[in-house]
Amino acid sequence: NERFFTVISDLDTGRVIWVSPSRDKNSLDQFFILLGEEACKEIQVVAADQHDDYAASVREFCPNAKLVWDRFHIMQNFEIALNDQRLELHGELSKGSELYRQTRGKFKYLFLKAADRRTDKEKQHINDVVKDNESFFKLELIKEKMLTFFSQPNEVEAKKVFEEVGDWIWQADFKHLQKWFTNLNGGWATLKNYFSYRVTSALSEGHNNVIKILKRRAFGYRNML
Repeated sequence: NERFFTVISDLDTGRVIWVSPSRDKNSLDQFFILLGEEACKEIQVVAADQHDDYAASVREFCPNAKLVWDRFHIMQNFEIALNDQRLELHGELSKGSELYRQTRGKFKYLFLKAADRRTDKEKQHINDVVKDNESFFKLELIKEKMLTFFSQPNEVEAKKVFEEVGDWIWQADFKHLQKWFTNLNGGWATLKNYFSYRVTSALSEGHNNVIKILKRRAFGYRNML
């Protein structure tokens, strides 16, 4: 069984207009074919995650549409790379040391959390870590800078932030984040579109999650009648 669905929602009305129990290119192709060539030409913007099949389908059927990568997926991938980097730094510490204890998996989400959303106790914890380890200090700086990326007023300012994040990543020699940055930087032509349209696929993601929950709860029923 497919784990994911393709859910298409209208950005103006918020209504779901198409659901397919797959994430391959054909699942989106079928929607565009049903919609028709002339209607596809009227589509101005499509918000989606970085799934290559979706991009290929949009390019083929919607010649006038701009593809916008969903910012929540971008940040989710950033957090994965950030946590992988934390794990690597953690592994380089002396086992049994206080810093080793303070940076273990138990505190994973604390390192991903925005500084201004941490409690006083959490802020003190991070302060204790970064004052004793330069690499974790750099990791915190990179994370905080990247959290400002999507709030920039335009493409030019966003590019400055993005390039600064990249410079800091290379200066710190953070391999996991270098891989993440290289991949995202290669798609800047699409990434920058967010600052012209500022749309996301959050609505479709929400509907997708509801469908998956219903499927799990319905597991075991002989029929739906």
